Amino acid sequence: MNSTELVIKTIQESSYTIQQWADELGVHRNQIHRWLSGSVDKIRKDNIFAVGKVINKKPKFSESGVEWVELDNEQLETKEQNVSVNAERIIDHQQTTIELLKEKIARLEKKLKSSDGFLGAGKHKPDCVCDDCMKKAARS
Repeated sequence: MNSTELVIKTIQESSYTIQQWADELGVHRNQIHRWLSGSVDKIRKDNIFAVGKVINKKPKFSESGVEWVELDNEQLETKEQNVSVNAERIIDHQQTTIELLKEKIARLEKKLKSSDGFLGAGKHKPDCVCDDCMKKAARS
C-alpha cells in the first residue's frame, strides 16, 4: 500500500470527523477532502507522521510500500522525559532572565532617582530650557 492509500484508509476508518483530523494535523479541512477524493497524488511525509501521531503509530516505509507499526512505549517515555528536561531547562533560564531584569530595573530606578531630581515631581535641572523655566528666568 502506498502512503496516500494508507492515510486515506486510516482517516476513513477512524471515528474522527474531517474537521477533527484537520485540527489534529494542523491543515485546512479542504486538504483532508483533497486527500480523500484522490486529487492529491502524494501526501507529504510530515503529514503522514502527523497522522501516525494521532493514532499512536508510526509509518514504516519499505520497497513494497508503507504500513503502520505500533510505537514502542520505551520510545514514548524517552521522548516525554526529554521534553520534560528541556522544559525544566527553559523555565530555569526564564527565571534567571527575570531576576536579572529585576536587578537591572532596580539599578535604573536608583540611577533615575539620584539624577539631581530631574525626574522628580515637577522639578527641573538648573539649566532647563522649557517654556516654564524660561518664563521664570525672564521674570527674575
